[in-house]
Amino acid sequence: MQAFRERLKELGYIEGRNLAVEIRDGEGRNDRLPALAADLVRLPVDVIVTLGPYALEAARDATATIPIVFAGVGANFAPTRSGGNLTGVAEEIIESTVKRLGLLK
Repeated sequence: MQAFRERLKELGYIEGRNLAVEIRDGEGRNDRLPALAADLVRLPVDVIVTLGPYALEAARDATATIPIVFAGVGANFAPTRSGGNLTGVAEEIIESTVKRLGLLK
C-alpha cells in the first residue's frame, strides 16, 4: 500500500485533497471478500483495486460498472480475460514457474 500511495502522490493524487482511499482487508479469510466488495460498491467508489484472484472474483461479482484494477493473479485465471470493467496485470510467474520446475526435473 505504501508504494501505491507514493505513486499516486507522484501522479498528483493527494489523500485528503483530491483522493480518498478506502481499504478493506479480508485478513486472510477469503469468505469475507464478497461482503467487503459489496461494501465498497455501496459507498460508491470510483475504482476498486484488488490483489489476488479471490479479491478479483469478489469485486467482479459485486459490480459490472465500477472499474476494477487487478494484480496478483495468474494469466490463466479466467476472469482476467472476461473484459468488461476489468483491467490489470495477469502474471505469468505461476505458470512459468511450474513449467520451469518440470523442465528442471
